[in-house]
Amino acid sequence: MPRFTFLRFFSFLISLEVSAQQLCEVSSINSVADIEPAVQICQKAAKSAGHHQLHRFLAEKVKLCKGYSFNSKDPQSYLVQCNRENVQNAVEIMTCTQSLKRYDEVIQSDLVISNKLFKEYPKVTATSAVKELFSKISKTAEKLFPAQFRQPEWSLMVFDSPMVNATAGAGGLIFASTGLWQGPAQLQLSEVAAVLAHEASHVVLEHSLQQGCLALEWIGSDHDIHSATEVFREDLMGAIERKAVWMELSQKNEKEADALAVKVLSKAGLDPKGMLRLLEALRPKDQPGFSSGSHPDIEDRIENVKKALQSP
Repeated sequence: MPRFTFLRFFSFLISLEVSAQQLCEVSSINSVADIEPAVQICQKAAKSAGHHQLHRFLAEKVKLCKGYSFNSKDPQSYLVQCNRENVQNAVEIMTCTQSLKRYDEVIQSDLVISNKLFKEYPKVTATSAVKELFSKISKTAEKLFPAQFRQPEWSLMVFDSPMVNATAGAGGLIFASTGLWQGPAQLQLSEVAAVLAHEASHVVLEHSLQQGCLALEWIGSDHDIHSATEVFREDLMGAIERKAVWMELSQKNEKEADALAVKVLSKAGLDPKGMLRLLEALRPKDQPGFSSGSHPDIEDRIENVKKALQSP
């Protein structure tokens, strides 16, 4: 997707969420009579911004408030306060991707999760060629897509493993295995560059924050990002609807990272077709994690990259 088109789309999404915040306000509930219309406004705002689970979550919370109010000494005051909290939670969820607090939470969460993923493997130093690629790619990605909060603190953490694996942490920390450039599955240097560009794209597009906010929507804004993500993932396999929503966002994020990686490689003076060759190299292999539904079908990704290569 051309950068200006993506930026317009991103701005459009933000405008939807800002509008939702303006419509859905805690101050609109001052009496029991205010509750139903205020909640309906919040539900409408949630649906307009694509927060479909939040619409249902609000309805359930309103019922809970009503049920608990019968045990209160002052049912009307309890209902007002309880539903004001519901609206506040809704606002927090709808503005989650614009929250510095949540961004900081997701940085810490990604660090914990990624360290667990690679904990069995010793840390090693990347080759000078890989270090040079990473420096060039990270700087280019940062220029192409300026940060919403603060510039990433880029760092490449390498683990000695034959796996062809890499993952991005919010804030600029990229984890990679040595299997990318050595061992039986050794990739060409241009393909390693494509992996790094893909992961750097996840960072600047703030995909971890988007997924953390999705977890909050389902689990509740009274959690931090890490605890919400853990609960969300624990229940993922047994919850068909939840998994479908997660897969939709995750696969969308992967395609966005693939497309931006093409631009990053090109602007960095590297071969953008390395992204295509990388995916074609992965085509016959059963890569760990792909069967979970986190990534689109490899053929879809290849077609997506071909389109990105044709874009100006």
